[in-house]
Amino acid sequence: MVWLLVATIQALYFPLLADEAYYWEYSRQLAFGYFDHPPMIAWLIALGSSIYKSALTIRILPMVCVAMSILLLRTMVRISETSFWILIASIPLLQIMSCLALPDAPLLLTTVLYFLGLRLFIRTKNLKNSLILSLCIACMMYSKYHGILLIACTILAHPSLLKSKYFYASFAGSILLMSPHIYWQFVQDFPSFKYHLFERHEVSSKSNFLAFLASQLLVLGPLILIYFMGFKHINWTDIWERILHFCTLGVLLVFSINALTSWSESHWTLIIYIPILLALPERYTLPLWLKYGLVSWSICIVILRMVISLSLLPLDGLPSKLKAHYQKNQHWANTIQREASGRRPVFMNSYPDAALFNYYTDKQAYAWNDFYGRNNLYNIWLSNQNLQAENVFLIPYQGFISKEQYYYNGKAYPCIRYDEFKLFPSVQCEIIRGKVDKLNLDATIEVSGLTELALSTNQHSIVLISYDNEANILQSQEIQRLQDLHINKPLDCSLVLPEKTTKISLGIKQKSLPPSKRGRLYKLADFSR
Repeated sequence: MVWLLVATIQALYFPLLADEAYYWEYSRQLAFGYFDHPPMIAWLIALGSSIYKSALTIRILPMVCVAMSILLLRTMVRISETSFWILIASIPLLQIMSCLALPDAPLLLTTVLYFLGLRLFIRTKNLKNSLILSLCIACMMYSKYHGILLIACTILAHPSLLKSKYFYASFAGSILLMSPHIYWQFVQDFPSFKYHLFERHEVSSKSNFLAFLASQLLVLGPLILIYFMGFKHINWTDIWERILHFCTLGVLLVFSINALTSWSESHWTLIIYIPILLALPERYTLPLWLKYGLVSWSICIVILRMVISLSLLPLDGLPSKLKAHYQKNQHWANTIQREASGRRPVFMNSYPDAALFNYYTDKQAYAWNDFYGRNNLYNIWLSNQNLQAENVFLIPYQGFISKEQYYYNGKAYPCIRYDEFKLFPSVQCEIIRGKVDKLNLDATIEVSGLTELALSTNQHSIVLISYDNEANILQSQEIQRLQDLHINKPLDCSLVLPEKTTKISLGIKQKSLPPSKRGRLYKLADFSR
């Protein structure tokens, strides 16, 4: 009850995060899929806020998912109740995310359900348990795509599952339940898979790997140390225990390897706290220093969470920067709306800001990307209704050079009052053939999604964007105007690339604005073979 009370206070008074506002945007247009994630979080938010829109109603069902996952997990673990609650309290990220509307909330519940269904299935392989497992798998995949790692690790740990007809029945059942989402991906040309498998790898950081490993202490707390300290005592011959450890190590390994070449979010590994707790033996001993350290750590986390919750309460004598932050967001949105003067706000490279603006004003702003921005849900929405000849209030990122400005809290910010803003997001470009001799590029480009309206404009051009090895923009070269293209006819071009070019992409440039990326990133080395 105390845990639920603290979580409710946090959910009620903690300012809505930009990511939460983005998922709230999902719920405004319910579907079987979205650009970044499966639809479960959107369904939960839509159901919770169907009567009244507030931070609490947006978060209430995700919060219930986390609470239910913990209570259900308690019935499955073998350790004592006291040890269980001490370990739960020691996980910092679990305390933070327990009151936020994020896809990880339903993922935690459905992951517990997956292991529950899997345990039933392993004990008794029959049609009933097969159907239960298929339902658990589908719910997990509707929550977040990370669930596929647990399924893959389960098969690797117990490959004899592939010999069971009931396992294939479970697999077929989960595919059937997922068919609406699969169909949505097909209709939208599989945007989620393209983004997660290819586009995410455009950004890399040399220090990301070490930072990712170090962050796991903040994500899982002492639990990760306890796990590896008892690693030598694992019974690999026990099927159930082997599956739990394969899932734990598999998730850690995949995201650690990913951190070497791309960006891995620290919280992606939170789900492994579930198999770790399930794998703990009924009686386990810890060194005295770690036992006292664990209890002290857990008490500190609980006290810190309660202090933060109290600081959120609207009581006199309890000043709170978080409450001020909440009021600042509302004031910021009102300022944008006033400065726009009836124009539609369009945020450059900032889909979270667009979502926050929409939440606080109940209006409909959009996000538009230049070559620096990443694709998001607004790309799909704009593709379905091309934004044409509309007068917009364009809000660029800080550092963008613009003659126009607006003022917020006494500080100047860049803006562009752009007339007849035309956007053709359905137009995509792909290099179907290419050859590079030194820095001379000969390429054949296929341009899809062209319409008569796009071909009639004289202010949009196909451009080639060159990057160096650190993903810095070197040059944007115009190839051809849209009005000079022909539908279903490839475009041939020959260009001299700037020095230090290692990657290229294609985009569309509109008048004086920077180009927007309209295709994947290509490595120059791929055309030199």
